[in-house]
Amino acid sequence: MAAIEATPQLRLVEEALDDDDLAAQLEEWQTAKEALVGPRQRYARVDAQIKAALDDLGAGEYRCGRFRIRVAHGEARRVEFERASSKRIAIKLFTDEEHA
Repeated sequence: MAAIEATPQLRLVEEALDDDDLAAQLEEWQTAKEALVGPRQRYARVDAQIKAALDDLGAGEYRCGRFRIRVAHGEARRVEFERASSKRIAIKLFTDEEHA
């Protein structure tokens, strides 16, 4: 008897894209995305630290070494705007946890 192989499915109705070129591009996209994770996390941590160190500064312009720092405070206000139509494309890596 032939073994039954489960195929992961995201929705009851979904379309599978059988395109080797697209799959290769998606693999390249995933590799590039993973390469950004470490540097982005480091930047976010350092950015939060420096902004916390500058939190006590009042509005104005300051200089520290080769850096120019401008602090401006914005008053709370109500804004209204119209949003143009858009198309969102979300790409997520299908992980082993989703296969279970």
